[in-house]
Amino acid sequence: MPKKIKLRRVASSLVVTIPKTLLKPLNWSEGDTVEIVVTAPRTLQLSKA
Repeated sequence: MPKKIKLRRVASSLVVTIPKTLLKPLNWSEGDTVEIVVTAPRTLQLSKA
């Protein structure tokens, strides 16, 4: 099920905060490297690198 998450500004960057409910099943944690790929207009794919 898609989740809507707002972007927020930190210094000169925009940040996406991923809720813990999405991180736990993926086994992702702070400091992990994540690859972001644009798959279509307005669509991204995230994967742990």
